[in-house]
Amino acid sequence: MNLMNQVSFKAFIASLKMSKKIHIVVEGPDDKVHLNQLLHKRKLNHKTLIKSAHDFHGQGDAKKNNRLKIEMLHEHCRQSADFKNVLYLCDREYSFFVFEDLIQDVLEDQGIDGKYYTSGHSLENYFFSPHTLITGFRYHTDSIFKNEAEYLFRQHYLNFLVSFSSLCLAAKDIKLPFRKIESLVHWTTICLEKGGIDPNRMDQDLVKKAFQNLECNFNDWLGKSYYYQELLKSSSDEIYWKVCRGHTGIRLLQRAFSACIYHCGFNLDRKSAEADAERFYSIQEKIISASLCEAWIQDIDREAVPYPYKLLEACT
Repeated sequence: MNLMNQVSFKAFIASLKMSKKIHIVVEGPDDKVHLNQLLHKRKLNHKTLIKSAHDFHGQGDAKKNNRLKIEMLHEHCRQSADFKNVLYLCDREYSFFVFEDLIQDVLEDQGIDGKYYTSGHSLENYFFSPHTLITGFRYHTDSIFKNEAEYLFRQHYLNFLVSFSSLCLAAKDIKLPFRKIESLVHWTTICLEKGGIDPNRMDQDLVKKAFQNLECNFNDWLGKSYYYQELLKSSSDEIYWKVCRGHTGIRLLQRAFSACIYHCGFNLDRKSAEADAERFYSIQEKIISASLCEAWIQDIDREAVPYPYKLLEACT
């Protein structure tokens, strides 16, 4: 949405007073799309309106900070009975986790004063069950090796999550932009024997470029990631899917599936296996995420996966 189409806080607050619908404010445009699909499936779309904080004007620190916009709006509206028809869904990110000898989830209640938190880092983390991932991924490859790749992916699923979550946690600590992780991890970087990335397979020119003009370096990132791998292995499996940054996790898990396709086919037809892996790797995240969202909603119907149920309860 461009600036001409953005809405001021005042205009939005005024519209709340005149509306009989329940308004849900989320952080980003992707959250808006995914939540809309869920509400439609639950037949709640007729009584709700979703607004992304991305659509609001922001000033100062809030100009490019969607989370801060939500915090400001929530603080203003929660003090008045006039705004009981507005709810908020925030990306939890790394709040309410305790990092000691293991990682503990201390989020006791998903919702306080109409403000709800995702169970994992982002809304996209809800897509991280193995069944949801496999269902979504299978839609996008016609590889003859995809059945074997599915089996292999399931075998290594927890190791992938530990590896990718540790990379994200390490990046957070050393202030490495998450997009840098995605630039460094190609599907050929993933080693199934190690259950994650092999740093020796990384393009050294890309490594140099990624850390150029940063205060941290490649070894800082790797060292921190090894520390978090051990911490995660001491923690509950339930933690694995929660602490990986959502968008980064989708891209890395997509690449892991590409690696599985290649691994299953390279002894039979190396050229086809490589082409299939590269083709799947090249699919845009938005397209993959749309399929994962559909698969997730189907899995919710089977009561097989978590979802922001308290937010939906507040809409009924």
